[in-house]
Amino acid sequence: AILGVIILEFIVFFGGILFALLAVILGIVAAARNRGRVLGIFGAIFGIAVLVTHVAIGVTVATSGNVPGVTS
Repeated sequence: AILGVIILEFIVFFGGILFALLAVILGIVAAARNRGRVLGIFGAIFGIAVLVTHVAIGVTVATSGNVPGVTS
């Protein structure tokens, strides 16, 4: 059961990074082409915020020594 949770966490974590990168790219493109400039800027800012929080959480978990699903 714990392996399924770990796999789900892995998929959600890296899927979030993928969608955040996509939001940044599409936000920049939309703002540059004048097609939804406000939404494009919001998408870029939101994507960058998601990337920053994912990196912070990843570093925190990696350096804490308390990785979910790993027992010592």
